[in-house]
Amino acid sequence: MGRNPAALNEKQIAVLEWIKDSCGGLDEGADFSRRITARALHRRGLVVVKGRGDSWAASITRAGRAWLEKHPTTATEGGGGSDDLVRSVLAAGGRLEVGRDEAAKAAHEELVRLSHYAPNRPKGWRLEVKNAGTWNSPLYVVVLVRYFEDLVEELPVPAPVRVARYHPAVKAYLDDRDRQMVSKEHLVRAARILQAIADEAPKRGVEVVRPGRTGLPPLVVDTYRERQADQGHLTLRTTAGQYGIRIRELSGPGGKPQQRHYWGQRSNRARWLEDRDTEFVSTGVLELIVEGPGMAHNGYRPKDTSTITLEERLPRIFRKFEIHRLEAEFREQERARKAAERRRRWEAAMEEARARYDEDARWEAFAERSREWHDVRRHREFL
Repeated sequence: MGRNPAALNEKQIAVLEWIKDSCGGLDEGADFSRRITARALHRRGLVVVKGRGDSWAASITRAGRAWLEKHPTTATEGGGGSDDLVRSVLAAGGRLEVGRDEAAKAAHEELVRLSHYAPNRPKGWRLEVKNAGTWNSPLYVVVLVRYFEDLVEELPVPAPVRVARYHPAVKAYLDDRDRQMVSKEHLVRAARILQAIADEAPKRGVEVVRPGRTGLPPLVVDTYRERQADQGHLTLRTTAGQYGIRIRELSGPGGKPQQRHYWGQRSNRARWLEDRDTEFVSTGVLELIVEGPGMAHNGYRPKDTSTITLEERLPRIFRKFEIHRLEAEFREQERARKAAERRRRWEAAMEEARARYDEDARWEAFAERSREWHDVRRHREFL
């Protein structure tokens, strides 16, 4: 068994339950993501996956059943009191105060973690513990926040077996020997993977823009991350921002140290090989590096493994794009909502200020007329 089977996320637990209860094969296309998750459970020894395509099937192992029996709270009961917590937060309008001490925070953090599996958790929302007070005077609250991973599924991305005509960006990649980052034996496969991304992007509302020297329209870059994204073999643009995608082959161990050429010296090797400190050892293991908004600092890096190919990981990339797009749109809506709320409060304050000004002005006018009346009355009495 590879990784620790106790560390399962909510999706893996749901797939493990699905396999135990009713899985005899792959259902509709929406279950494509379940097949990928089942592979991860297979590596942990919790399920056995057999076949491909229409013959795909999975069955739970004795270890998988033991895991479900050992974790009944998270796997089947929705976390015990966590469903009560979800109910309380919903009844409180999405914000529930839970206390000021660290013990209350720790207890509710565990309930919040379990609430991911609660059956009454609203789809597209999850709970979080936040400090609504200050650093030296905390006030911990459980709030309901958006969770877009519930709303986006992994849909298949077909990889072409043969390409009749490459996308201009992919053709530029094939023509630029210095930036290929893949040995000659695996270059065609790398190009097919890039072509699959370029073909699928427009179907998902993602624009393929010009990376480097191609015949596509010029790319406008405004930020450092966008300039980094422009260095990719493919550059994609979504409403969340721009993403740079590079593909490379991982080198195997045992490469001998190589001497770099000095400036001006001629070399027959490609630039990506010339810049290495050791000789490149071909492995055929390909990796994608996806850089852009929402990705890790060093990029999202899916690669070939012993159980799943890079082509099978492409749906995850587009799922991430969609999640980040929804998050960006939600942040923009929240900014607009808060700006509108600030504007409404400002207009209400101005209206109140105008009303108070008019009231003060009427009082001053009244007081002035009163003083004049008293002066006239004293003058008459004196006369």
